[in-house]
Amino acid sequence: MEGGVRSNTWKPALPVCQAGEAKDCFLVLRGTGMRPSESMSMRWEFMRFDTGIYANPHGKTKSAKRTVPLLNSSLLVLRRRHMEQGFPVSGWIFPAESKTGHIATITKVFKKAREAAQLPASMCIYTARHGALTDLGRIVPTAALMEIGGHTDPRVAMGHQHPQTANLQALLDATAATERVQ
Repeated sequence: MEGGVRSNTWKPALPVCQAGEAKDCFLVLRGTGMRPSESMSMRWEFMRFDTGIYANPHGKTKSAKRTVPLLNSSLLVLRRRHMEQGFPVSGWIFPAESKTGHIATITKVFKKAREAAQLPASMCIYTARHGALTDLGRIVPTAALMEIGGHTDPRVAMGHQHPQTANLQALLDATAATERVQ
C-alpha cells in the first residue's frame, strides 16, 4: 500500500510531531493496531500492565471486545502516562475537554507532522492500524491476526497479509533445520 504506515515509513513524522496527547495516541495506535476510536477511548480499568495487554471492552464489530497486545513503544508510553496521571485505577487514558471526556481525533496534529516530514498525503491516521496489522501479518496466522485486529471477516484480515515469495526454499530449509517434521 503506497503511503501506508508500515515498518519505518512513519518514523520521520515523529520528531516533528508535538509531544503530548496526539503523539502518545499515535504511538499506541501504531503499537497495537487498534482502531483510532478504540485507542482514543482507552480507559485505565482495562489496562493489564502485568501481562502487557489491554482488554478492549467494545468497538466497531462483535470481535472488537478482545485482548490487545501492547507492542513496540505502546507499553512504555502507557506506563509513562499512568505515572504522569498519578497511577489512576479508572478513567480515560487520553482525557480531554470534550463531549466524550477523551480525545476524539488526532488528524490535524498528524497532518501537520506528516507535511513537515514531507510524507505522502495518502498517509492518514488510519494507516497506522493497517501498518501495525501488516507487520503482525508477517509473523502470525490469519486467525491470530483476526483476533488481534478485532476482525470478524477473514477477508479483511487477509488484506493485511502480503506474503513474501522470494527465498521460499531457504525459509523452508531453515524451518526444517530447526523443527522436527512429524
